[in-house]
Amino acid sequence: TTAVRRIEQMEVPYWTASRDAVTERVVTPRRIFSDHGDWYVIADDQRSGERRTFRVDRIEALRPTGEFDEPDDEPEPVNAGGPQWFADGGLPQVTLRLRPEARWAVERYPVDDVREDRRGRIIATFPVASRPWLERLLVRLGPTAEVVKPAEWKALSAETARRVLARYGEG
Repeated sequence: TTAVRRIEQMEVPYWTASRDAVTERVVTPRRIFSDHGDWYVIADDQRSGERRTFRVDRIEALRPTGEFDEPDDEPEPVNAGGPQWFADGGLPQVTLRLRPEARWAVERYPVDDVREDRRGRIIATFPVASRPWLERLLVRLGPTAEVVKPAEWKALSAETARRVLARYGEG
């Protein structure tokens, strides 16, 4: 919050879940917010040259650079429905049918739509940052999740499980 107020650039090692890798970044924090129990910072990211949203608990350290940026000219986003994670629509989406015990997935990851069917199952649409990210999510969800659409990913869970088992000589 101090860096936001001072418009101070920070060096941050940041863990990216979709690639399971830590990258060094220089960011200028612009705004902090909470969503579904997690804290996020919207920051200008020098590495990508774009404004990005970073999950605070994935920032491994903060190191002030001693450099300061200009105040933000962009207006505060108006969004009564919460943050629009991937508002540009540039990422593919997957719709999953989840058993109630898999609700943790919609509480942990950004979702574009969540509803319940008559049986109490959760129908959730997730932006897919990468295929490996989706494969790991499906393996973690196991039999508590079913891909509804797109059709080309309906067998992805079983394919991924077979590949993992084969890797360990179980398949």
